[in-house]
Amino acid sequence: MGSHPRVVSILTWDSRIDLQLMNKEGKTALDVALSCRARMPSFRERLTWKALRHAGARRAQRKQVQTQTPYMEFYKDRVNTLLLVATLIVTVTFAAGFSVPGKDDDSSEPSHGIMRNAVYNKFMFHTYIISNYIAFYSSSTAAVAIIWSQLGDLNLAIISLKFAVTLLGLALTMVSIAFMVGVHLVVSKNIELAIFVLVMGLIGILAISMVFAPLFFPSSSFHRITRYILYYPFHLLVIVTRSDVDDNDKI
Repeated sequence: MGSHPRVVSILTWDSRIDLQLMNKEGKTALDVALSCRARMPSFRERLTWKALRHAGARRAQRKQVQTQTPYMEFYKDRVNTLLLVATLIVTVTFAAGFSVPGKDDDSSEPSHGIMRNAVYNKFMFHTYIISNYIAFYSSSTAAVAIIWSQLGDLNLAIISLKFAVTLLGLALTMVSIAFMVGVHLVVSKNIELAIFVLVMGLIGILAISMVFAPLFFPSSSFHRITRYILYYPFHLLVIVTRSDVDDNDKI
Protein backbone atom coordinates (compact mmCIF):
# COMPACT_ATOMS: atom_id res chain seq x y z
CA MET A 1 0.00 0.00 0.00
CA GLY A 2 2.91 2.36 0.67
CA SER A 3 4.50 1.59 -2.74
CA HIS A 4 8.02 0.64 -1.65
CA PRO A 5 9.30 -1.39 -4.63
CA ARG A 6 12.69 -2.24 -3.14
CA VAL A 7 11.17 -3.61 0.08
CA VAL A 8 8.55 -5.56 -1.87
CA SER A 9 11.25 -7.01 -4.12
CA ILE A 10 13.34 -8.14 -1.12
CA LEU A 11 10.30 -9.82 0.46
CA THR A 12 9.37 -11.66 -2.76
CA TRP A 13 12.77 -13.39 -2.81
CA ASP A 14 12.08 -14.94 0.61
CA SER A 15 10.87 -18.52 0.16
CA ARG A 16 8.64 -18.18 3.24
CA ILE A 17 6.50 -15.53 1.55
CA ASP A 18 3.19 -16.74 0.10
CA LEU A 19 2.30 -14.34 -2.72
CA GLN A 20 -1.13 -15.94 -3.15
CA LEU A 21 -2.15 -15.38 0.47
CA MET A 22 -5.39 -13.39 0.73
CA ASN A 23 -6.59 -10.98 3.39
CA LYS A 24 -10.07 -10.84 4.93
CA GLU A 25 -11.35 -9.03 1.83
CA GLY A 26 -10.15 -11.84 -0.43
CA LYS A 27 -7.35 -9.79 -1.96
CA THR A 28 -3.79 -10.85 -2.68
CA ALA A 29 -0.80 -8.52 -2.36
CA LEU A 30 -1.09 -7.63 -6.05
CA ASP A 31 -4.80 -6.87 -5.63
CA VAL A 32 -4.00 -4.53 -2.75
CA ALA A 33 -1.23 -2.80 -4.68
CA LEU A 34 -3.44 -2.27 -7.74
CA SER A 35 -6.41 -1.09 -5.66
CA CYS A 36 -4.32 1.77 -4.23
CA ARG A 37 -3.41 3.22 -7.61
CA ALA A 38 -4.42 6.67 -8.67
CA ARG A 39 -5.87 7.68 -12.03
CA MET A 40 -2.31 8.39 -13.21
CA PRO A 41 -0.10 5.92 -11.30
CA SER A 42 3.36 7.09 -10.32
CA PHE A 43 6.49 5.30 -11.50
CA ARG A 44 7.07 4.18 -7.93
CA GLU A 45 3.70 2.40 -7.92
CA ARG A 46 4.44 0.80 -11.28
CA LEU A 47 7.76 -0.54 -9.99
CA THR A 48 5.94 -2.02 -6.99
CA TRP A 49 3.57 -3.85 -9.33
CA LYS A 50 6.51 -5.10 -11.38
CA ALA A 51 8.26 -6.42 -8.27
CA LEU A 52 5.18 -8.52 -7.51
CA ARG A 53 4.59 -9.62 -11.09
CA HIS A 54 8.23 -10.59 -11.63
CA ALA A 55 7.84 -12.91 -8.65
CA GLY A 56 4.77 -14.52 -10.26
CA ALA A 57 2.13 -12.87 -8.06
CA ARG A 58 -1.43 -13.24 -9.29
CA ARG A 59 -4.70 -11.44 -8.73
CA ALA A 60 -7.52 -13.14 -6.87
CA GLN A 61 -10.07 -10.77 -8.33
CA ARG A 62 -9.85 -10.17 -12.05
CA LYS A 63 -11.96 -7.35 -13.38
CA GLN A 64 -12.66 -6.69 -16.98
CA VAL A 65 -11.06 -3.53 -18.30
CA GLN A 66 -13.66 -0.89 -18.96
CA THR A 67 -13.35 1.54 -21.80
CA GLN A 68 -13.43 4.66 -19.67
CA THR A 69 -12.55 7.98 -21.22
CA PRO A 70 -9.67 8.85 -18.82
CA TYR A 71 -7.89 5.59 -19.62
CA MET A 72 -8.50 5.99 -23.34
CA GLU A 73 -6.98 9.48 -23.18
CA PHE A 74 -3.98 8.09 -21.28
CA TYR A 75 -3.39 5.40 -23.89
CA LYS A 76 -3.84 7.88 -26.72
CA ASP A 77 -0.87 9.85 -25.38
CA ARG A 78 1.21 6.68 -25.25
CA VAL A 79 0.11 5.72 -28.75
CA ASN A 80 1.17 9.09 -30.16
CA THR A 81 4.56 8.93 -28.43
CA LEU A 82 5.34 5.39 -29.59
CA LEU A 83 4.16 6.14 -33.11
CA LEU A 84 6.55 9.11 -33.23
CA VAL A 85 9.45 6.95 -32.05
CA ALA A 86 8.61 4.20 -34.55
CA THR A 87 8.40 6.72 -37.39
CA LEU A 88 11.77 8.23 -36.49
CA ILE A 89 13.42 4.80 -36.41
CA VAL A 90 11.89 3.89 -39.78
CA THR A 91 13.18 7.16 -41.28
CA VAL A 92 16.70 6.77 -39.86
CA THR A 93 17.08 3.11 -40.84
CA PHE A 94 15.69 3.76 -44.32
CA ALA A 95 18.32 6.46 -44.89
CA ALA A 96 21.04 4.27 -43.37
CA GLY A 97 20.21 1.51 -45.85
CA PHE A 98 21.41 3.75 -48.70
CA SER A 99 24.41 5.18 -46.79
CA VAL A 100 26.58 2.11 -46.53
CA PRO A 101 29.75 2.83 -44.50
CA GLY A 102 33.08 1.96 -46.07
CA LYS A 103 32.02 2.46 -49.68
CA ASP A 104 34.13 4.63 -51.97
CA ASP A 105 32.45 7.61 -53.61
CA ASP A 106 33.69 6.57 -57.05
CA SER A 107 32.68 2.95 -56.77
CA SER A 108 29.25 1.34 -56.75
CA GLU A 109 30.56 -1.91 -55.23
CA PRO A 110 30.60 -2.17 -51.42
CA SER A 111 33.57 -4.54 -51.61
CA HIS A 112 35.95 -1.63 -52.30
CA GLY A 113 37.27 0.94 -49.86
CA ILE A 114 37.80 0.02 -46.22
CA MET A 115 36.41 -3.50 -46.64
CA ARG A 116 38.86 -4.52 -49.39
CA ASN A 117 40.03 -8.12 -48.81
CA ALA A 118 39.34 -7.92 -45.05
CA VAL A 119 37.39 -10.76 -43.47
CA TYR A 120 36.84 -8.85 -40.25
CA ASN A 121 35.49 -5.76 -41.96
CA LYS A 122 33.31 -7.99 -44.13
CA PHE A 123 31.81 -9.50 -40.97
CA MET A 124 31.23 -6.06 -39.49
CA PHE A 125 29.66 -4.88 -42.74
CA HIS A 126 27.24 -7.81 -42.71
CA THR A 127 26.44 -7.05 -39.06
CA TYR A 128 25.64 -3.46 -40.02
CA ILE A 129 23.30 -4.50 -42.83
CA ILE A 130 21.49 -7.17 -40.79
CA SER A 131 21.08 -4.91 -37.74
CA ASN A 132 19.78 -2.03 -39.82
CA TYR A 133 17.27 -4.20 -41.67
CA ILE A 134 15.99 -5.82 -38.47
CA ALA A 135 15.54 -2.35 -36.96
CA PHE A 136 13.71 -1.11 -40.06
CA TYR A 137 11.19 -3.93 -40.25
CA SER A 138 10.73 -4.13 -36.46
CA SER A 139 9.89 -0.44 -36.24
CA SER A 140 7.65 -0.69 -39.33
CA THR A 141 5.72 -3.58 -37.79
CA ALA A 142 5.48 -1.65 -34.52
CA ALA A 143 4.03 1.34 -36.38
CA VAL A 144 1.35 -0.89 -37.94
CA ALA A 145 0.53 -2.37 -34.51
CA ILE A 146 0.22 1.13 -33.06
CA ILE A 147 -2.19 2.07 -35.85
CA TRP A 148 -4.35 -0.90 -34.82
CA SER A 149 -4.44 0.49 -31.27
CA GLN A 150 -6.16 3.65 -32.51
CA LEU A 151 -9.44 1.87 -33.35
CA GLY A 152 -11.03 2.89 -30.04
CA ASP A 153 -11.04 -0.47 -28.25
CA LEU A 154 -9.10 -0.31 -24.97
CA ASN A 155 -8.29 -4.03 -24.82
CA LEU A 156 -6.98 -3.94 -28.39
CA ALA A 157 -4.96 -0.82 -27.53
CA ILE A 158 -3.29 -2.53 -24.55
CA ILE A 159 -2.39 -5.65 -26.55
CA SER A 160 -1.12 -3.61 -29.49
CA LEU A 161 1.01 -1.38 -27.27
CA LYS A 162 2.63 -4.35 -25.51
CA PHE A 163 3.48 -5.86 -28.89
CA ALA A 164 4.73 -2.51 -30.21
CA VAL A 165 6.93 -1.84 -27.17
CA THR A 166 8.64 -5.22 -27.60
CA LEU A 167 9.34 -4.52 -31.27
CA LEU A 168 10.57 -1.00 -30.53
CA GLY A 169 12.94 -2.40 -27.90
CA LEU A 170 14.38 -4.73 -30.54
CA ALA A 171 14.55 -1.89 -33.06
CA LEU A 172 16.38 0.47 -30.68
CA THR A 173 18.89 -2.24 -29.83
CA MET A 174 19.53 -3.02 -33.49
CA VAL A 175 19.87 0.69 -34.34
CA SER A 176 22.48 1.04 -31.59
CA ILE A 177 24.42 -1.95 -32.96
CA ALA A 178 24.21 -0.63 -36.53
CA PHE A 179 25.45 2.80 -35.42
CA MET A 180 28.36 1.30 -33.48
CA VAL A 181 29.40 -0.99 -36.34
CA GLY A 182 28.95 1.75 -38.95
CA VAL A 183 31.19 4.21 -37.12
CA HIS A 184 33.70 1.42 -36.49
CA LEU A 185 33.90 0.70 -40.21
CA VAL A 186 34.47 4.37 -41.01
CA VAL A 187 37.35 4.75 -38.51
CA SER A 188 38.72 1.21 -38.80
CA LYS A 189 42.07 2.47 -40.18
CA ASN A 190 42.68 4.16 -36.83
CA ILE A 191 43.02 1.15 -34.52
CA GLU A 192 42.85 3.09 -31.23
CA LEU A 193 39.78 5.02 -32.27
CA ALA A 194 38.10 1.90 -33.67
CA ILE A 195 38.60 0.07 -30.36
CA PHE A 196 37.25 3.07 -28.46
CA VAL A 197 34.14 3.09 -30.66
CA LEU A 198 33.51 -0.61 -30.01
CA VAL A 199 34.03 -0.37 -26.25
CA MET A 200 31.83 2.71 -25.82
CA GLY A 201 29.24 1.24 -28.17
CA LEU A 202 29.01 -1.99 -26.18
CA ILE A 203 28.67 -0.02 -22.93
CA GLY A 204 25.92 2.09 -24.49
CA ILE A 205 24.04 -0.96 -25.79
CA LEU A 206 24.29 -2.59 -22.36
CA ALA A 207 22.93 0.58 -20.72
CA ILE A 208 20.03 0.76 -23.18
CA SER A 209 19.21 -2.90 -22.59
CA MET A 210 19.31 -2.49 -18.81
CA VAL A 211 16.96 0.50 -18.85
CA PHE A 212 14.59 -0.98 -21.42
CA ALA A 213 14.49 -4.50 -19.96
CA PRO A 214 11.61 -3.87 -17.49
CA LEU A 215 9.46 -2.70 -20.42
CA PHE A 216 10.81 -5.20 -22.93
CA PHE A 217 10.46 -8.41 -20.91
CA PRO A 218 7.12 -9.92 -19.86
CA SER A 219 5.52 -8.28 -16.82
CA SER A 220 4.86 -11.62 -15.16
CA SER A 221 7.29 -14.47 -14.77
CA PHE A 222 7.20 -17.86 -13.08
CA HIS A 223 10.77 -18.85 -14.00
CA ARG A 224 13.60 -18.07 -11.61
CA ILE A 225 16.07 -17.53 -14.46
CA THR A 226 13.91 -14.74 -15.87
CA ARG A 227 13.69 -13.22 -12.40
CA TYR A 228 17.49 -13.11 -12.17
CA ILE A 229 17.65 -11.41 -15.56
CA LEU A 230 15.10 -8.78 -14.53
CA TYR A 231 16.58 -8.25 -11.07
CA TYR A 232 19.39 -5.88 -12.02
CA PRO A 233 17.45 -3.63 -14.45
CA PHE A 234 14.67 -3.36 -11.87
CA HIS A 235 16.98 -2.24 -9.08
CA LEU A 236 18.81 0.12 -11.42
CA LEU A 237 15.49 1.88 -12.10
CA VAL A 238 14.74 1.95 -8.38
CA ILE A 239 18.06 3.67 -7.65
CA VAL A 240 17.93 6.09 -10.58
CA THR A 241 14.35 7.20 -9.90
CA ARG A 242 14.92 7.24 -6.12
CA SER A 243 11.84 5.09 -5.71
CA ASP A 244 13.29 3.58 -2.52
CA VAL A 245 13.15 6.97 -0.75
CA ASP A 246 10.07 8.30 1.00
CA ASP A 247 8.36 11.21 -0.68
CA ASN A 248 8.96 13.39 2.39
CA ASP A 249 12.71 12.78 2.15
CA LYS A 250 13.00 13.77 -1.50
CA ILE A 251 14.35 17.20 -2.37
